[in-house]
Amino acid sequence: MANTEHLENLKKGKKYWNNWISEKWRNQNLNYWIDRGISNYLPATRADLSNTDLTGFHDLTGYDFYKVNFKNSNLKGVNFKGCKFRKSDLSNCNLQNTTFDHSDLEYAFLLNSDLGNSSFQYCQMEGVNLSATNLYKTNFCGSKLLKSWLNWARMIETNFKLCDLSFSRIYGASIWSVELEGAKQNDIIITKPDDSIISIDNIELAQFIYLILNNSKVKNVIDTLTSKVVLILGRFKPNRKRVLEQIKSELRTRGFIPMIFDFEKPQSRDYIEPVITISQLSKFIIADFTEPKIVLEEVPIILSACVVPMVPIISNKESIPTTLLNNRIKYNSLTDTIVYSDPINYKQITDYIIKKAENKLMEITNKRENDSL
Repeated sequence: MANTEHLENLKKGKKYWNNWISEKWRNQNLNYWIDRGISNYLPATRADLSNTDLTGFHDLTGYDFYKVNFKNSNLKGVNFKGCKFRKSDLSNCNLQNTTFDHSDLEYAFLLNSDLGNSSFQYCQMEGVNLSATNLYKTNFCGSKLLKSWLNWARMIETNFKLCDLSFSRIYGASIWSVELEGAKQNDIIITKPDDSIISIDNIELAQFIYLILNNSKVKNVIDTLTSKVVLILGRFKPNRKRVLEQIKSELRTRGFIPMIFDFEKPQSRDYIEPVITISQLSKFIIADFTEPKIVLEEVPIILSACVVPMVPIISNKESIPTTLLNNRIKYNSLTDTIVYSDPINYKQITDYIIKKAENKLMEITNKRENDSL
């Protein structure tokens, strides 16, 4: 529990606290003590505010918390803007929706704390330990995170814009949809603390590179993708879902892994990039041109980016678009169009799609081999 005297001094306001903490420990040298667990070092703290609910202190702007112990405390929603937390212990704390903007957190220890939706903009955070933290939508914009510890951290939609993440450690981290515009990412260390150092200059590639380096089965995974994945493109409105689901089911029975991309209501132009990436990893593509406007717009972009067989299908209630015919002349990977009608024989149409795709793949492979001679 927190030291009662220390907690009472905090209640007396910023001026009293800052004077008290600087005078009391002015001449005391408190070094880090070594821990052989998750971090190499843990701070030896001064004032003790641990195991306490401090949510009643709504605004603690500008306080000096250098080497203060907050371990296991609830600090949710408190405003710590412009505070000094250098070498403080903030481990196992609830720091959700908390503001630390323009604060000094160099070598602070935040192991296993929840920083979800908190703001650490333009902070000094060199050497900070953020291992095993929840960083969901945490905002670090403009902060200096050199040599920080992010091992086992959960970085989901985290904002690292304009940050310096150089020489940070991220072994075991989960990294999804992070923002990195303008960030420095030199020599990010992806290996365990006690292993030989392997570094990379892109935090988003870290998980993939580590997987390649340490998993002997990665080649099999990649081979599985390129030999079994089938990408299905179209606009799948409710009345058309049954066609999609039946074709998916038939593909599964034949050992394929169907992946679907629905072009309905795209939020931005960025959506085409992951489609291209998946297309490049696919064995072949099925494109449904029933109600085809947006599909027609995107298919040429996909065809120009990768040489993967694409099988167009369309309901007999629709006319084959002229644009599709023109694309077939321009792009060799596009097969003839399969026209289907109700009632659909899904087993037959799936066999027909696979046959066309495999014939086109053989044609593409033979052409590539002949061109290399």
